[in-house]
Amino acid sequence: GGQYLIMMLAYFLRRMILNKTTSDYMRSKIEQQKRNFSKEVITDLYKGLIETDFKIKRGLIDDKMGVLLMVEKILRPARQ
Repeated sequence: GGQYLIMMLAYFLRRMILNKTTSDYMRSKIEQQKRNFSKEVITDLYKGLIETDFKIKRGLIDDKMGVLLMVEKILRPARQ
């Protein structure tokens, strides 16, 4: 459950960083989301998701806790 969500978020952030999309619909959605975050924040969130995925796979944190931590990180920049 939680690990799947983390990887889907990482996939979306990676698409925001690389600017590669397959459809006009996805391109418009990604452009909409990019307005909410700077490129630096998107890159930091992506790195955080990859690190969290690694920690879950190594058994260092529970997947639900990993998702909770990442949601908090994603929401924090939006409140600034």
